[in-house]
Amino acid sequence: LGPIDLVQHPTGYICKKRTLENNIRSFISLIQGTANNNADKTFATWYKDRGETVDEYSFDTLWEEADIVAHHFHVEWKLRKGDQVCYNFGLQFFASCISCIRAGVAAVLVYLPS
Repeated sequence: LGPIDLVQHPTGYICKKRTLENNIRSFISLIQGTANNNADKTFATWYKDRGETVDEYSFDTLWEEADIVAHHFHVEWKLRKGDQVCYNFGLQFFASCISCIRAGVAAVLVYLPS
């Protein structure tokens, strides 16, 4: 990823939009390339409190789920850049976060009350 150009703004520093968009595209390409090159390898495993495996994602599963969710954001939910999506933390959050980056929406991590 290249450096981000900052521009002085009355409220502080902001990133040049074009540079930020290029860096986001580079980041998504990096994730996609990693998923393609490591398709069958384990990306992450989610465990219960006693060490029992609950779920496991390969890199391929991660990318496929991110693709499906990004499609839902655009087509079914009609989300626009700048909208926010709230998620509880879990294994699915990783794919959802990548989907949000692809769709230009903000992923907001929330913890549900116990």
